[in-house]
Amino acid sequence: MSPGRKHSRLDACRKAHAARRHAELPPHGSPIAPARRHAELPLHEPAATTPELHEWARLGAELAALGPHRLAIAAHAARAAAAGGAALAVGEEEQIAAWLTGIVDEAIRRGRGSGDDHDETAAAIWHVLAGDWHRDPEREHAARCPAVAAVPQPGAPGFLVALRAAARGYVYTAVAGASADDIAELREILAASDDDLGAYRPWGLVDTEDPPAAALLEPALASLTLRRPTYTEICSGFGGWARGFAQAALEHTLSPVDRVGAIAWLARVALGPVGGAA
Repeated sequence: MSPGRKHSRLDACRKAHAARRHAELPPHGSPIAPARRHAELPLHEPAATTPELHEWARLGAELAALGPHRLAIAAHAARAAAAGGAALAVGEEEQIAAWLTGIVDEAIRRGRGSGDDHDETAAAIWHVLAGDWHRDPEREHAARCPAVAAVPQPGAPGFLVALRAAARGYVYTAVAGASADDIAELREILAASDDDLGAYRPWGLVDTEDPPAAALLEPALASLTLRRPTYTEICSGFGGWARGFAQAALEHTLSPVDRVGAIAWLARVALGPVGGAA
C-alpha cells in the first residue's frame, strides 16, 4: 500500500470515529445521566472467597499466639513446599499431638508418683524430651523444641502443666523436620502392640550395623599414643579417632521418632500391667 493511500484510510477512520462519538454524546448543555454511565461500566465485585481484613487480623493473632511454634510452622511449610509435604493427612498432626499428650498422662498415672511438680515419671519423660537438642558450641544444651526448652526444671512451680503442653509442641517440632519414613513410623507407633513397642525400650534399638565406637577408638588411642609413631600410624589413628567419635555420637543420639516411641513404651509396657504397675 502506498503512503498516500495509507494516510487516506487513517483519516477516514478518524472521521468515522469522531462521528460515532458525536452521535453518542447528548445535546449540548444536557447533563449526562449518571445511572446510565455507571450501568455501562463492568462491575468488579470481590470474589466470595476473598478474606476480609478482619479475617486476616484474626489469623495473624492466632499465629502470634502460637509463640515459639511459629518457627516450627515456618520450617514445616518450607519443607512441605520444597519436598511435597510429609504425607500427613489434614488434622493428622493434631491427632498425633493429642495422642502423645494422652501417653504422657497415662505414664504419670501408671507411675504412681507424687502427681505434682515433683513427679518422678514426669521428670523421666522431661529428660527424654529435653535431651533432644541441637549441638551448638557457643550455647548450653538448649532443647531442639522451643516448647520443651520453655519447660522449667522438674520440681519447679508449673513443671507438670508445662510438660503436658510441651508434649504437644514436641510433636509439631518433630513433624516439621520429619521425612516420609518418619511419618510412617509415627503412624505405626500409634497402632503398635506392646510387643512392637518393646523395640523402643532404652537400648532396644540398634541404629547402625557399623562397629561400635570402642572398636574404633581403642586402636586409634593406641596409635596416637605411641612414643615414635610412623606417618601411617598417625594417619590411621587420626582417622580412627574421627570415625570413632562420629560413631559414638550416632550411638547416643535418638531421633524424635525414637523418643516418642520410648515414651509410649514407658507408658504402655514398662508401667503397664505387664510391668507390674497397673
